[in-house]
Amino acid sequence: MSLEVFALRFGVAEYPASWVCEDGGDEPLTLALHVFLLRTPSRSILVDTGFLDPALARRWRIRDFFPVARLLTEVGLAPENIADVILTHGHWDHVGGVRDFLHARVWISRDELETMKRAVQARGAGPEGYRWEDLQVLGLAPRLHTFGRRRSIAPFVRVALVSGHTPGCLAVSVLREGLPRLVLAGDNAWLYRNLEGHPLPLMARSGGHDALPRLRELAGDAPLVPGRDPQLGSRFTQLSPRVVRLFP
Repeated sequence: MSLEVFALRFGVAEYPASWVCEDGGDEPLTLALHVFLLRTPSRSILVDTGFLDPALARRWRIRDFFPVARLLTEVGLAPENIADVILTHGHWDHVGGVRDFLHARVWISRDELETMKRAVQARGAGPEGYRWEDLQVLGLAPRLHTFGRRRSIAPFVRVALVSGHTPGCLAVSVLREGLPRLVLAGDNAWLYRNLEGHPLPLMARSGGHDALPRLRELAGDAPLVPGRDPQLGSRFTQLSPRVVRLFP
């Protein structure tokens, strides 16, 4: 089976290190916002969807913003070519673009969907990252699937609940010959720094703990890939300013 994995960068932002690491200070750190594409000749799977509203990009000082549906053209795909969408969690910068992929099977953990519902029903008392409008769009998805602690989405991809960043946050294992070749940490680790002894700050762990031990258990000897590190372009193969090939 020919399998390719890409990181697609839909924006760049700089935030204080204290927003990114538990022991961070005031110095700015650059984050590259990614979604991930897993592709074989017969099936393409998108991990997260970015968002669509340019006002959110301005509010959160995200520059070089690009909707994911348009970004797919850089790897020769269109939205209708996506068979499955995996939502690692329900924050706006991960689910806000799902409107462009309602034809696909959409996967989210049961715990995360319930967390979204509780947060938005609290009318502002819940985490800021959850929005009514995103929950409403998910409700329109005709092929929305929820699951418990783990699920095989295809022979080459398995998802597992690791919590951490949010109560229902997922990690995505990319498999070849049944073994993990990459594990996508999503927002459970934004930078390699988070994987190297500097965990996310408490404000970024509504799941209640650092997910790194669980991520390491899932990965074994396979590389862990953080969700927002600009170093992906130097550690893997940079194909264009927005596209990095992670595998093979």
